[in-house]
Amino acid sequence: MSADILEMDKIISISSKNQITIPKKLMEFLGFGKEARIKTDGNSLIITPLKEDNFNFSDLILEDLINEGYEGKDLLNEFKKRNSNVRPAINKMIEEAKNNPVTTTDIFGDDL
Repeated sequence: MSADILEMDKIISISSKNQITIPKKLMEFLGFGKEARIKTDGNSLIITPLKEDNFNFSDLILEDLINEGYEGKDLLNEFKKRNSNVRPAINKMIEEAKNNPVTTTDIFGDDL
């Protein structure tokens, strides 16, 4: 199957809402999740999978929940809740960092 995928040359439709559908086999082979990065290179459009585990704090979340005494379905429900808050929290930190840039002097003082 991988040879077929790597040599894929297929015409796809663009919907009235400017949406495209990526073939399922290609999505699975390339490891696409719920998000993708899109960029241009000249006249080409490049879509790459955003690996969901880029922000994987699952082991830390689970450790905290177990230490807090969660078990069974309560553990699962609380894990889903906390895990869903990770990406928004990271995005917020990134935005705050963009709006409040820090210099090396802020970090290291005048020692550099």
